[in-house]
Amino acid sequence: MTDAPAPTTAAPVRTVKAWDIVLTIALILLGSGLVAVLVILGALLGIAGDGCSDFSCSFTQIGLGILVAIAAPVVLFLIAIVVSIVMLVKKRRAFWVPLVGIVLAVIGWVIGFLMVSTAVDGFYG
Repeated sequence: MTDAPAPTTAAPVRTVKAWDIVLTIALILLGSGLVAVLVILGALLGIAGDGCSDFSCSFTQIGLGILVAIAAPVVLFLIAIVVSIVMLVKKRRAFWVPLVGIVLAVIGWVIGFLMVSTAVDGFYG
């Protein structure tokens, strides 16, 4: 009997493509600029309550809507940035993560906008 070592199977080595790194960084920068614009637009949603009389608007809902419109894009895109970095470190394709983060940031802002717009009487006409 021979004591031959068991054959080892090496996991394939993953390589990160340069285009994936460049595209991921470019999309993170683009998304960061978009999130900055969304934060400014979220802060400007406070103007929606200027024409409200004492009982014609829900000021609590307006405040929560502004908070959602400002915080949701930032939080969602920061999560996308962290996931992108983790995926790049694990040498997986990551360019799609900032794209999803951009879409989620815009959806978060729209939810805040809808909260503010439904709280203001006569917002739509």
